[in-house]
Amino acid sequence: MGRPRKFDEDQALLAALDLFWTNGYDATSTTALADRMGIGAQSLYNTFGDKRALFERALEHYRRGIIDAFLAPLEAPDAGLAAIQAYFDVVVTALSSPEGGRGCFLVKSTLELATVDAAMADTAREHFDRMESLIAKAIGRAQAAGEITSSERPRSLARHLVVNAAGLSVLARSGATPRALKDAVRVALGVLG
Repeated sequence: MGRPRKFDEDQALLAALDLFWTNGYDATSTTALADRMGIGAQSLYNTFGDKRALFERALEHYRRGIIDAFLAPLEAPDAGLAAIQAYFDVVVTALSSPEGGRGCFLVKSTLELATVDAAMADTAREHFDRMESLIAKAIGRAQAAGEITSSERPRSLARHLVVNAAGLSVLARSGATPRALKDAVRVALGVLG
């Protein structure tokens, strides 16, 4: 029978997420992870598996916690223009926070890994497809209600907004001001009419 764990697994996972988010996957060593998590290397391997498995758990935690909360207004059955605006307001607020300069962890990981890691590419594609679908449905409802006057297809407009949402993360990482992020959103949403 093994010894009981003497650390909080959730706290350790959050510490790993923070380090991956700050440094990126490649620049984060297993030793640095164990140090940040406050556990020994063997405990890391026994609990989380190897570095890649830990990264995947951290990314899934981020997706289920932060991303799901951001997308919640768009998942409402009556989501329309107000939900789209609420989504972008939450994104800008988060990216304007002291930690917001790190950008979106999923976008950062996609930029780092998607061209060399098929699993990361699949994760990113799944995320962006989900966003596009939710936004397209909200646009369709808003067009039907007369809130959006653009006659462009909802899917095309949604794709435009998804690209802009990801771009906001890149702008935040480059040190863009909250005003610059708000201006980018205003212009992006302007295509809705």
